[in-house]
Amino acid sequence: MAAARTGNADAMKLLLAYGGDVNAKESSRGQTALMWAAAQGHHDVVQALIDADVDIEARSTVRPRLMYADAQNGGAFDQGIVENLGGFSALLFAARQGDTAIADLLLTAGADVDGQAGNGATPLVVATHSGHAPLARLLLERGADPDAMGAGYNALHAAVLRGDLGTVVALLEHGADPDVRLVRPT
Repeated sequence: MAAARTGNADAMKLLLAYGGDVNAKESSRGQTALMWAAAQGHHDVVQALIDADVDIEARSTVRPRLMYADAQNGGAFDQGIVENLGGFSALLFAARQGDTAIADLLLTAGADVDGQAGNGATPLVVATHSGHAPLARLLLERGADPDAMGAGYNALHAAVLRGDLGTVVALLEHGADPDVRLVRPT
């Protein structure tokens, strides 16, 4: 995992050749070497892990967190909501970072283009919300559902919120419903 995080593909390949567990998880967040490599942008390491038959769909630990609104009078009426943090796959980490090359590697290896995080957000929603329009377009081209609402909102909502007209257009061209309403997260 340290070799993956630092981008040392040669060291990682050697460790794997001597029986290193390609799917080992660290204990605090349940993240894998693939997740770390994807989050750090280490393309060679991601490819080496894919070649070693890594679990592309492994997920980090989901951590429920009680959250409150800090708006005026929010504390008087708001009992808070539980947000499920985590549950990220390597593709979701790549989406958060906006790394189209790693996302392409993962998708080509069979990653679920619509695989949801713990809060229900898909890679398309994460990429759009994070301001990574090129990655959002790649996900759409690879078949991402533009109307996925697991997080309570979809990529179109995120693109409009960010004022990202190019992504709004791309989403509509890929069949996004312009009339979809916010929902309670699933």
